[in-house]
Amino acid sequence: MPQAPIRIGVFYDGAFFAPLAHYYQQHHQTRRRIELEGFHEQLCRYASTVFRRHIDEIEVTEAHHFQGLGQPAPAAFTAVLDWLKIQRHELPFDHGKNGGGPEGLAVELALTCHEAAAEVPLDMAVLITGDPEYVPLVDWLAEDHVQVVVPSVYLTFPNRAGHQQCLATAPRLLERAGHTPAFDTLLPRRREFGGERP
Repeated sequence: MPQAPIRIGVFYDGAFFAPLAHYYQQHHQTRRRIELEGFHEQLCRYASTVFRRHIDEIEVTEAHHFQGLGQPAPAAFTAVLDWLKIQRHELPFDHGKNGGGPEGLAVELALTCHEAAAEVPLDMAVLITGDPEYVPLVDWLAEDHVQVVVPSVYLTFPNRAGHQQCLATAPRLLERAGHTPAFDTLLPRRREFGGERP
């Protein structure tokens, strides 16, 4: 009897992913944008080693991107999200302390991931974030026997304003996740960069 395919859900915290994408496009040696289709393929390859299944038996069945309405994504990036059927969640922007941010992003991401894990159901959840606020979500997923991947990031680079910034995954999040591969290892090989439509 054939086994059910391994189902992966990928959840992008736009507040974390935007500066990460900026780094790869402007400061990484490749100077290329993160090619999301190839990234999803690499996640399937990674999952094949975790579950000891052939890559053809693994698929990304859920993908979501969360961002604030006050920080619109470039049109080209939005077009890629739509082409890859990555569901966009655009949240009200709170202009409060510390420069503001998307209101309720962490809650929306956690609820969406929780729902997908229970209903699809997911075998693996990939959280593209560095925020320790997601520790309870990671704990819940692990208790429900969902493999949790939090790619590890630690980067220092100039932001768009020219000021040095550090983008890093919170140690608490890495401690609780079952799988913490370096983000670089999940990217397509250099020759595969830039092949994504549209």
